[in-house]
Amino acid sequence: MAQSNVPEPKPAEPKVFTDKLRIYAKIIIDPIVNFLAKYKISPDVLTVLGMLFHFL
Repeated sequence: MAQSNVPEPKPAEPKVFTDKLRIYAKIIIDPIVNFLAKYKISPDVLTVLGMLFHFL
């Protein structure tokens, strides 16, 4: 019997909690990151602002 060149399908990898959490976090975080990038606010600025608000 001749073998076909069609590869066997790989079994689906199980979804774990972190995979689902990554998808949900992306829905929330991406718009925030896009807003900050639009106004060229760097992570360093956020760190300094966070420190200042902590002491106020």
